[in-house]
Amino acid sequence: MTLHTCKMLPTGLSISQALSYANSKEAPWIKKRRTLSSIRILYSVRSDFLVHYTDIWYRNRYPDTDRVNDIMKSIEIEGEPDNRIYLAWIKGIGKLMCFDGNHRREALIRLYHLKGFTCWIDLDILMNVEDTDVVKAFRRCNLGVSVPDVYIEASEGDKPIEQTVLYRSEEFVKEFKNKWKSVIVDKNKTKAPYCTKNNFIDLITPYFQNNNDEDIMDALNLIHEENSAHIPNKDPNKCYLFYYGLAHVKKELAYIL
Repeated sequence: MTLHTCKMLPTGLSISQALSYANSKEAPWIKKRRTLSSIRILYSVRSDFLVHYTDIWYRNRYPDTDRVNDIMKSIEIEGEPDNRIYLAWIKGIGKLMCFDGNHRREALIRLYHLKGFTCWIDLDILMNVEDTDVVKAFRRCNLGVSVPDVYIEASEGDKPIEQTVLYRSEEFVKEFKNKWKSVIVDKNKTKAPYCTKNNFIDLITPYFQNNNDEDIMDALNLIHEENSAHIPNKDPNKCYLFYYGLAHVKKELAYIL
């Protein structure tokens, strides 16, 4: 259900400028629905708004491909996604951070890029808040869902983003993937000799409390070398870290660090 009648959505606006267009004749792609509280406002927007003015909140897990693909199929059948997408306008950040609904957000963005698909969606936006306010809202939205505590460290609320454990672990994953191509996969599940990104983050995150990045990388390299030493005709360009499975790496990492 592509909205052919809507005008081109402008890019390069600030968040305040984009939201200020709501309910104006020149912007049929955004509507302000109602004020939910002193810091929450509900908007309806055309889904390509997500492409230009939103990003994933740094504390969230990255959406896995399998689930996103399933949601894309559902959206194409139904014409729109289920439920709202929750965003936060965090002070000092130039995009709206999606803290709940990132699989739906990613599905809509991919549908737009692949097929030009757009539809109406509801955005529940926290306005001009601190990161700690988003943590509280995230917990409210997920009261009935078990969420790993490592992604919301209570003691880190006042730290700059770059110093938080999850940010460091995400940057570590990028470095690891640059060194070892393809061993970390963007899926919900996999098997040796591969590992999912979320499982890898769960594996390494606890060690950032008491170890620096270099120590963790050295430990992983050591496990890779010990594994590859027992493999005949090994490929020197291949990573053997997860050759014996994730449980083996967990055990070895706990012993080394």
